[in-house]
Amino acid sequence: MARLVTGGTGFIGRHLLRELAKRDGATYVLVRQASRQRLEHVIDTLGAADRMHALTGDITAPALGIGEDDLARLQGADLFHLAAVYDLEAPEEANERANVTGTRHAVALAQRLGARFHHVSSIAVAGGRWKGKFTEDMFDEGQVLDHPYYRTKFEAERMVRESGLRFRIYRPGLVIGSSQNGAADRIDGPYYAFKLIQRLRNAIPPWVPLFGLEGGEINVVPVDFVARAIDLNALSEATMLDHRYDNVRVTQVLPGSTDPDFNGPPNGPRPDWKVSPHDIADAVVMLLRMPRRTTISRIDVKPTKPPRKGQ
Repeated sequence: MARLVTGGTGFIGRHLLRELAKRDGATYVLVRQASRQRLEHVIDTLGAADRMHALTGDITAPALGIGEDDLARLQGADLFHLAAVYDLEAPEEANERANVTGTRHAVALAQRLGARFHHVSSIAVAGGRWKGKFTEDMFDEGQVLDHPYYRTKFEAERMVRESGLRFRIYRPGLVIGSSQNGAADRIDGPYYAFKLIQRLRNAIPPWVPLFGLEGGEINVVPVDFVARAIDLNALSEATMLDHRYDNVRVTQVLPGSTDPDFNGPPNGPRPDWKVSPHDIADAVVMLLRMPRRTTISRIDVKPTKPPRKGQ
């Protein structure tokens, strides 16, 4: 079965391509002409040139800018939609163009192709002020969406939900570098919080607990965990044969996820990867003391407790 991926050159996308390269069948990766050479280098590095192909297009164009001959090869495909703006500092117009218009065109193409739709959303659909848990069963809960990123990610997920397609929605938590080598595209997002946590920890005796921080959990997930979880939920043999695939489904890619598909293959991603803010602060002390332009090769964060059997 053919697969089409948007956003394949992005942070999560490149790791997903590594997983999809292990699958049988052809994978077509949408890419703008300006980035085609970079994508082809990634494909060559994966040793997947015989089954993974760059496909020039644009998510802001109808049918994603894909020609008729290529569309014919994508009938009934699995469409993985990862292309989006992930920058909280991006202007509203950029968020609207990528997250809303891009998703609208991707959904329309999936409808035309009879494709199964895999949409990478975000826990940001809960907004920035939500308190408490926001589960897979929750969506429009009256949450405050007072930022263009939150609003457009919510709108994109709404379109998928109302599309009539067979879909899977994946909501990653705070995505950090690879669990294998710590590699990340940039030091931002959750990494900025580590500095504050470290300063708080160093400002008071270590035997004084940080109420509201220590003892709690932060839903940080390594990017390779996210990619494996998407691949496992989307294309594992058990999932594809499962009658539930014909229904809509939302999976939050978080440590501690209760999704039953995580508990299948013995080498699949483990959900019980939880760390406390204090653990994270300890792990990044060396990072925070380095010069601003230092290249980071690895950050080790160890679980606060071992995974419980059966979860």
